[in-house]
Amino acid sequence: MIKNKSDLPAALMLEDGTFFLGISCGALGEACGEICFNTSLVGYVESISDPSYAGQIVNMTYPQIGNYGVAHADMQADHLHLKGVVVRDMCYTPSNFRSDESLPELLTRQGVVAIENIDTRHLTRHIRDAGAMRAILSTVDTDPTSLLEKVRASAALDAQNLAATVSTPESYLYQDWEKIHDFALKTPQPERYHV
Repeated sequence: MIKNKSDLPAALMLEDGTFFLGISCGALGEACGEICFNTSLVGYVESISDPSYAGQIVNMTYPQIGNYGVAHADMQADHLHLKGVVVRDMCYTPSNFRSDESLPELLTRQGVVAIENIDTRHLTRHIRDAGAMRAILSTVDTDPTSLLEKVRASAALDAQNLAATVSTPESYLYQDWEKIHDFALKTPQPERYHV
């Protein structure tokens, strides 16, 4: 169980040369993707497990992330598809009776590189001003020159078929109608639902 902050350096480099140095709070390694931001106050579990973030490094603008841990029942997918997570302050000891594990544990277990001690609000303003761009997040290389070369050589998000990476290989039937919310189902329940 991950209980404390790491002292392992981590770096975030944007393709325009903007550089951030922080500490690792997820898996070790290196990941390239499109930098984006999420300004939600709650719902980080649903956000990071949302398959629509495939290929992206998500900057969480809210100052502390992870304080209520991860309840597996709230996950939007079984596997995380995002490339990385950026936070200001990561909570390692969540307080929630529903929590199955901490956010750093989930990120580490699923191989998602993450960084903390970053001014995420400044980063969000920069992304808003500069627009979408590639980024690299690394715990194995913190040299700005090297990271800038790597990120500029990485594939653009629009050059990738991300739908194929998040789709199920085969169609399947979903029949657990008790889990479908009333607001989402306004017609009589059919005997089966094809996804």
